[in-house]
Amino acid sequence: MQWVQIPTAGMHVLNAGSGSHFYDWLPEQTINMDRFWLQAGKLPRAVAADIESLPFRSASFDVVICVGSVLNYASAMEAIAELSRVLKPGGLLILHYETSDSAEHVGTSRWKRPAAPLGTVNNGKSDMIWIYSRSFIRRILKQFHITIDQEQGFHIASAALLRLGMSQDRAARAASADNYLRFASSLADDIILAGRKS
Repeated sequence: MQWVQIPTAGMHVLNAGSGSHFYDWLPEQTINMDRFWLQAGKLPRAVAADIESLPFRSASFDVVICVGSVLNYASAMEAIAELSRVLKPGGLLILHYETSDSAEHVGTSRWKRPAAPLGTVNNGKSDMIWIYSRSFIRRILKQFHITIDQEQGFHIASAALLRLGMSQDRAARAASADNYLRFASSLADDIILAGRKS
């Protein structure tokens, strides 16, 4: 599937959960928001805020980008409600999250659960995230008037290798095989989607 073209020229864009990373294709006036000022503060037009309580007026942005598993560190319901609130009608939402539908969770109590906690490693330290089923996220998006235009799974091979007990570092190297595994994208570890607010 060819990924969506993101028109940003002259648009008001929110990079929600930017970390310290600025995408060079984003317009200069992009608002870069992260929970941690130490990360966002390095970027232009930086704001420190929580994704579950955004400090912006309703219908402020033409495009909202929330990638890098930011959603997995929040309540999906509260975060999507806020992302939708600040998005203009007709606006574009790009959303990425880690899913419980993944091959990594087959045969576990997390498999396809609407929401499940997951212990993980982040920058070499133990951490905890929430993983969400695709159907759960789709229901929330629909509730907040976001219609999915495109959706793509990735980290397919690495998810299966993690389930088989391979280390995260070694499994990550298998990501290049994903182009050959599109037929198994329902077992992908990560989902990225593009949706429009009605």
